[in-house]
Amino acid sequence: MVANDPGPQTVSGMKQSIDVTGTIFGHDLLLGTLKTDEAGRLMVLGGFGTSRSPTGEPAQGVTNQMWYDDVSDGPVWATIKLYDNNSQPLVEPAWVLVGVPRFAHPISSIVTLYDVAYEAATHLPAPYTLTPPPDVSFTRDIYPMLRRPILMQWVNATAATGHGPNGPGDFFDPPLFDQLRNNDKNAASAAYQTRQWVFKSLRNPPRTVGFQ
Repeated sequence: MVANDPGPQTVSGMKQSIDVTGTIFGHDLLLGTLKTDEAGRLMVLGGFGTSRSPTGEPAQGVTNQMWYDDVSDGPVWATIKLYDNNSQPLVEPAWVLVGVPRFAHPISSIVTLYDVAYEAATHLPAPYTLTPPPDVSFTRDIYPMLRRPILMQWVNATAATGHGPNGPGDFFDPPLFDQLRNNDKNAASAAYQTRQWVFKSLRNPPRTVGFQ
């Protein structure tokens, strides 16, 4: 991984603005803009969602060595001088994060990093093996999987079509949700059929033969 480090950047006063540009693979890349408003408050504007490979390498997965983008983060320090006595009180530092386009912190991925780590921990050799609870909990295990695709509607047009209001996968629509949380085991019941419909729409997980 190659770091794009433009070094420390400083902005001061009111209504000021500077661009933050770094260099990676021999290319200049605008990472964002630092601005202050009429009261001297700091504003950080991210880049423009640039993502490319200078060598034309195709994107093949999560890690692509010859690709770069303008996602960025870094520490923020501030110095404040008081008008009445010119003293400079200590200011607690912060950290700014510029995510990918359409990033929204409260929206989880369909499969989270915690899910991946948890699944990996169940395959660790003894005595480090993590043993999952013996029983499935709707609140702990099922509800999050129904909630995540619905939240994705705010950042993904396809998810909005399938899981947004009136979509076939609007799992929180009251009549549909009532069926999904109903643990009726009668194969002829509407609740059982609805649960099977959702389950069969998912990728087939290893070692799973059915969802009861």
